[in-house]
Amino acid sequence: MRLLSVPILLALLLVCACTPPQRARPLEPLSRNEAPSSSQGITLLAGSPQTVGGKSAVLVTVINRGRRPLHLERGQFVLAPQLASGHAAAEVMISARDPAGEQRAQALPEGTLAPGETARGYLYFRDVPGDGAQVQARLIAADTREVVDILAAPLASPR
Repeated sequence: MRLLSVPILLALLLVCACTPPQRARPLEPLSRNEAPSSSQGITLLAGSPQTVGGKSAVLVTVINRGRRPLHLERGQFVLAPQLASGHAAAEVMISARDPAGEQRAQALPEGTLAPGETARGYLYFRDVPGDGAQVQARLIAADTREVVDILAAPLASPR
């Protein structure tokens, strides 16, 4: 029995030694000036934009305190200037981009967000439309794929 455990231990050590280390940098904490947007028990928070790998990155948090599970995909999020009406014109909206390389580890996760769960990560855009920009999200029910709500959260001011 003892002879079998030594080869298994050596195999585990070899696998661990060959696994490349993760280079994901930790997410920065939410600042006090990040503006929330809530409806039907769902909260959308947006941080201040940062430039990462030639793209604008915005830290986004979606908190589901509602009764229904949500389906999250990057295509549901846009970055747009906020107009006087509080809504954005469709022609100036910038869709979220697919993350590349190391950006994937920090990206907002896609998939189902159950009631009581929180999703947090970066959305990547080609650029930021200027002062007064906001992240808008079309939130979709995971079970029926119907739109549950459309929320907007202004970008937080840089620190």
